[in-house]
Formats: sequence, C-alpha cells, structure tokens
Amino acid sequence: MGNGTEQVEDLGSLVKLPVDLNLRMLDLASFFLGVKESGQNQGSIIETFQRAVDGVAQGESWCLALLQYLALETSKVHQYPVDLPKTESVHNFWNKVKDKHKVLTPKPGHWVFWDMDNGKGHCGIIRQIISVNMITIEGNTMLDKIEGVFMKSKSLSGKKILGFIKVFHTN
Repeated sequence: MGNGTEQVEDLGSLVKLPVDLNLRMLDLASFFLGVKESGQNQGSIIETFQRAVDGVAQGESWCLALLQYLALETSKVHQYPVDLPKTESVHNFWNKVKDKHKVLTPKPGHWVFWDMDNGKGHCGIIRQIISVNMITIEGNTMLDKIEGVFMKSKSLSGKKILGFIKVFHTN
C-alpha cells in the first residue's frame, strides 16, 4: 500500500471488456423510437435511413433501411466491419445474407424477418424476449394510424417469420 501518490497505469490498456455490438445497435434503435413519417415513406430522418443503403431516398419502404442504418453507424463508431447485403428488399436481403449471420435462437439486438405475403416482407430489431413473445423496434410500422418507428409485441413462433440474424460476431 502506498501513500496515494503512486503512478497508476492506464487500466484501459490492461482490461478489454467485451462489447456486444448488437446491443449497442439496439441502444441506437431506441433513440429513434417515435420518429414519424411526414408523408408516405418520407421525412428527413427516414430519408437518412434510406440513403444509408444505396445513397438515394426515393420514397421506398424503409423498415430494412432503418436496420441497415443502425448497423452502419454501429460499425463506424466501433470500427468493426459489417458485411450485409445492400438492399432495401426484405426478401432479397434474407436470400443474400451469409449463413454465418442466421441464428435459430434470437436474442436482444438480433434482427427478425417476416414474410408478409404478396412478395412483401418486414423486419425489426429484437429488444426483449419474454417467454414465447418478443418486443421489437420496427420502422415503417403503424401505431394509431401513424407510420414511424415503434415498439411492437409479437410471437416468437409466428408462421410468417422467415428467420433471425445476428449482425455482429464480436463475442
């Protein structure tokens, strides 16, 4: 024991705490809860999501654009690469995403994909698992006749679920 005047080595260089980037992405998603469209598939923040995928915002559906934006921003902040298909189509994404991302047992921070029939799909990020249900954060979804980013509660075993992915494999 010293007298309190000793030099203390930088603990940051000694301790590397594991960071689950999927949970960091979920934190970022929570920040956007309540964002609403100002017109069909329009709004300054929504257009930022859309441009994150392919550089343009042309009024396209944006549930996947929100998730792509979250992944890209998390990747930039934590300087960790992300290798996801560049598309706003849920079905194209699901068919092209690498198998290493697909998981059978979803956890908070993982993405969920649904087939909504007629070639349409939808997706969200899982916030919480409660028994046989999941709480999700979804973009381009309806709440009280308003389109925006909202939380939803859905079954984990819904027949329309295409599957789940884990974006970052840092742990």
